[in-house]
Amino acid sequence: MTGKVAEWRKVHIVMLMSLVFIGSLIVLSFIGYSDGDDAFFLEYCGSMGLGEYLKWRYETWTGRMISEAFMHIFFNANLWVWRVVNAGMLVALPIALVALKQKVLVSNSEISGSVKYGTWLVGLLMALLCYAFLDIKAFGYSAIWITGSMNYLWPMVCGIVALGIVAEVAFGTGEVSAFKYVIAWLCAVIAAMSSEQMGAVLLAFQVTCIAEKVWKKKKVRLKFVILVVVTFGAFLLSSLAPGNALRIVSAIEHNMPQFEQLKFGERFFLLVQWLISSFANENAVFLIAIWLVGILLLVFRMKDGNLTQKETLRAKGYAIVGGVFLCVAIAGKCGATRLNDIGVNLAEMTGLIEQVPQVIEMSMLQWRALVWWFFAMLFTLFFLWEVSREKLLVTLTYMGAVASEVILIFSPTIYSSGERVFFLAGLMLMFIVMMLYESLPKGKVRVYYVSSLVLLGMGNLFLQAVELLGMM
Repeated sequence: MTGKVAEWRKVHIVMLMSLVFIGSLIVLSFIGYSDGDDAFFLEYCGSMGLGEYLKWRYETWTGRMISEAFMHIFFNANLWVWRVVNAGMLVALPIALVALKQKVLVSNSEISGSVKYGTWLVGLLMALLCYAFLDIKAFGYSAIWITGSMNYLWPMVCGIVALGIVAEVAFGTGEVSAFKYVIAWLCAVIAAMSSEQMGAVLLAFQVTCIAEKVWKKKKVRLKFVILVVVTFGAFLLSSLAPGNALRIVSAIEHNMPQFEQLKFGERFFLLVQWLISSFANENAVFLIAIWLVGILLLVFRMKDGNLTQKETLRAKGYAIVGGVFLCVAIAGKCGATRLNDIGVNLAEMTGLIEQVPQVIEMSMLQWRALVWWFFAMLFTLFFLWEVSREKLLVTLTYMGAVASEVILIFSPTIYSSGERVFFLAGLMLMFIVMMLYESLPKGKVRVYYVSSLVLLGMGNLFLQAVELLGMM
């Protein structure tokens, strides 16, 4: 790559992210304090000092001390301070995702060229499409709502930054500066003490990296061990807060009074129904993008003619089944709701739930949809193993996306939390899309695929906007 081309890309990257920042700031300029949680925090953060407030919250409600500290600081500041910082976070998230992808791909010699010369411009475009792929309510409550942004968007950004440094240690040379370790420690503490979901994902990834290094009998640096200990300590401190138990009691009283009487089998059914419904609806666009790129990879693999007859038959089988799931998912997003209606309507379940969903209330169509999407999710796991170059990382990321929702089986707020709990799963699924894209042959197929993603994202936004307007 010539110096002029490199400079051209840098200029366009700066221009793209500057436009994203300005656009975000314009959107956020219309956002004010809501009547619910925002009003609550505005009142109590303004009437207490930081130490007094954090002590009160830790003892009576939550162990998320960092996000609580953020709220105390920003609810006492001018609203424009939050708007500027949040716009910066909306810019930082796609940058962190691309940086993480690049550090992971350094270990793959087959595509090291693309990493060396950079695919930042296309990578950032794909990462930005994550905002369009997300359910509009999940994005709004996680990244645009004032309280939600400090509990979801900001911890996710910090967690992904920490993951990027961990990936640099695990997949690169292992040589990371002391300054980067300090950044990783700070970001890990912020993530672990602001979001249980992000803290669990970060901790699991760190432990996996240590296990991998020990397995290969590599030296594990003390600074990396300290990072894991710091993350675990922050996660434990947050989890053991006395206020967590009180919050659960309050959630049971105000959201799901039947929670303690539910048997394990009943809780398991609620989780399975809710989980599969999230992938059939809120996360379906990400699965469409995964199946599409996977089918393209299989087609080009067969076209190369390097597969045995058995491998070719297996590739054809995966491509055909993936194509069927792909078509059904697209039909579901375009209005054929019977294909993805599993009996969960979060819009009607965010308040007090008089009667939780039950097995006997499921219609035959809903059972068919549940079984169909269960096999779609299971198939995707094996599909990713078949099409991925970084098989273990990609499949573990997919399992992590599922697990980030599964942990809510222990929470009575499984419904009242709304769509925002799908935010992390969406980010992880988009990371998979970005990883698979790097395995596509260079040329027109990449252009066509990215173009299809743009159309998919715009279509998803349009359909959701029409749905929201129809509800007004």
